[in-house]
Amino acid sequence: MKTNFFYENFNIIKNHLRINWKLILFFGLFWVIITVALMGMTLISHVEGVKTPVIGIYDVNLKTGTSTVGDALISISQMLNWALFASPALVYYSIFTLILINRNFMKEINGGQISFWLTMPLSRKQILGSKILYIMLSNLIIFIPSWIIILIFSGISYDANKWFGYVFLYGLQFILFVFLLIVIYTLISICLIEKTMVANIINSLITFWMLVSWIILLIYDMNPTGYTGLEYIKYISLQSLIVIPLKFSISDIANEVIIPLDKNKILYLSEHKYLGFNKIAIAICTISIVFLTFSFGYLDLFLFKNKNLKI
Repeated sequence: MKTNFFYENFNIIKNHLRINWKLILFFGLFWVIITVALMGMTLISHVEGVKTPVIGIYDVNLKTGTSTVGDALISISQMLNWALFASPALVYYSIFTLILINRNFMKEINGGQISFWLTMPLSRKQILGSKILYIMLSNLIIFIPSWIIILIFSGISYDANKWFGYVFLYGLQFILFVFLLIVIYTLISICLIEKTMVANIINSLITFWMLVSWIILLIYDMNPTGYTGLEYIKYISLQSLIVIPLKFSISDIANEVIIPLDKNKILYLSEHKYLGFNKIAIAICTISIVFLTFSFGYLDLFLFKNKNLKI
């Protein structure tokens, strides 16, 4: 009986993966292309002798005789903070998640197809649990190739020994937060199961707010003294649960490295000051994300179990 239970749960997940593999492949390949393009930008430098990506923020100057050529390097941390582990990525994963919820949950219930799954020797809680796990697995399938590419670029970076672990931690926080969004979107969909349009509007507004609040906080980071009031937006933005472990000063320089290239060329590498992060805060936020995911997940199962599906 126990073997049959696991088989039926696996069967639901496998069936959904089989039906939606083209959609998963499309979103996965597109995100890999975006990741490669953004990581590839970290290899671009207009200064001779600089070909290795960096995680931190660096200014580079090449002195040749009496002339000097300078450039600000595009860093991996900037690509993560601006796109790959930021709200633009959360919006992308949210769109994918909402498509799956609509296709494999809302549509099945409103169209009566859910009755097929109810004929299996599984409870409602087990059926919904399998669907949530399927959506999480689909997001993981999209995330892992991108994460591997980011880790490869980070591993070969100039300052990998300093920041590689933080890149890994950043990615872990990000995917855990995506799982939290999945159960939140599912909860709203269950509560408004007979009002699909309203559920989609509310879920879309949550996604839109993450993007808007990110833009506002980005403006604040560019000029903290000029837009002091914008800082408080972080207290009402969902993505603030992700504590950014890679924040560097825009103007303050921590140290400078002088690298002689040859007899007439000297490379000056200026490392921007690391702003650090609160280790207690990152521990609390990560634990909170996991706790909230399980809490909302349990609430999803409880509500679905007692919901009148009218089928």
